[in-house]
Amino acid sequence: MQIINLGRRSVLEEYRTKFLSLARQAIRRATNNVKAVNSVGDLLHNCRNCFQCFGILGGIGPSDNLRYVISVDKANDSMDVSGGNGFSLCYETGGITSSSKVYFSVRMRGNNLQCEYCYECSDCEYCFGCFALRNKKFCIFNKQYSEQDYWLMIDKIKVQMLKTGEYGEFFSLTISPFPYQDSDASIEFPLTKEEIIKNNWHWQDETKDGIDLSKFDVFKAIDVPDDIADVSDDILNKAFICEQTGKPFRITKFELDFYRAHKLPLPTIHPLQRIKDRFAFRHPYMLWQYACSNCGRTMLSAWDPARRYKVYCEDCYLKEVV
Repeated sequence: MQIINLGRRSVLEEYRTKFLSLARQAIRRATNNVKAVNSVGDLLHNCRNCFQCFGILGGIGPSDNLRYVISVDKANDSMDVSGGNGFSLCYETGGITSSSKVYFSVRMRGNNLQCEYCYECSDCEYCFGCFALRNKKFCIFNKQYSEQDYWLMIDKIKVQMLKTGEYGEFFSLTISPFPYQDSDASIEFPLTKEEIIKNNWHWQDETKDGIDLSKFDVFKAIDVPDDIADVSDDILNKAFICEQTGKPFRITKFELDFYRAHKLPLPTIHPLQRIKDRFAFRHPYMLWQYACSNCGRTMLSAWDPARRYKVYCEDCYLKEVV
């Protein structure tokens, strides 16, 4: 490794190309599951009875009886949950910890119980439509009620929501505070601007950055030194133009020190684009029907058949690789 100068961009790209070529010929396991009993999904660890789940960590404890759940640890008896740990009996909720019976809610921290349509609440019980409450009980829209009045009001609200078809569903995408293209949805479920607008979802056209590049010494990709050893501190005063997007970006002192310490060349791609490019190496949250490249048996795989990888079923993989 020491005789290979990976600090030179041309050398690094040469070895990156060689590696990707080698990787295309590698035998891939259909799904990466460990101690996953009676379960369907990918990246499942220490779990049982999980269907269409992805990223069950199994680090702090086992998970059981989950459907359509991603990126959780020690979760039980829940469905349609994204992100969290230590929860049970939850439905259509994201970002939840140590809670039970929480529905249609987001970022519920601490020990919450029987909360619906809540956001950023901690250690609350029997709350509906509340935001950022702490250690509260029997609240509706952040207003305190007696236990008796709470249940009477909840009945009225839910009856009306059932009439309008709202109850039982997560917050509508029409009120999402995040533009589609700034969310994971744009990666997992790519849609066009026209499709987003047609559904009345949140689309935001890209705004111009307003940066006056005349104030900077502008570098194009071809101008960036090939070898990190040839880079001086003057580079911190320059603006780079991304070779993929044409957007300007700069290198910070922390970044420069990092590249020098690890003998890596300076990037020529905008940092946000670099993040997006990395998603190409991550498994999406879905499975495909795939014919085993060895025995031909049809199986469920986390690899897209369109990529034409060499994918083996579990039996063939264990015989050939393990």
